[in-house]
Amino acid sequence: MIETLAHPLNQPRFDAAGRILPGSYTIIQPRVSPSLPSTSASPFSRLFADAVGIDPYTKAVSDVNQDLAGEGSYYGKGIYDVRAFSRVLSGRFPEEWLLSHDLIEGAYVRVGLASDIEIYDEFPRIT
Repeated sequence: MIETLAHPLNQPRFDAAGRILPGSYTIIQPRVSPSLPSTSASPFSRLFADAVGIDPYTKAVSDVNQDLAGEGSYYGKGIYDVRAFSRVLSGRFPEEWLLSHDLIEGAYVRVGLASDIEIYDEFPRIT
């Protein structure tokens, strides 16, 4: 992920207003898949981790936003350019006003989906 973010074609570039230019990214998000042991740990994980489940986080092989608009939706897993992230978002939102920040941050800083990079995550054991 570090090499993908550091690639010259992906590095964040800014316009005169300080916005990230199209074709450059502050966040690179990999495909996230559930670990095999966690997929059968509970009825909850069997429903959400199964190939026919309804969890959008584990199905990021292609992303409609990435394919059509050139940027993806951020789900909270990935690597980001700290300087660019701070430059765009510092002071943008009042503290403690956002309950869920991933999607709105991604909308401001541009996210690139790297579906050829995969990380594994555990599902919570909810019975």
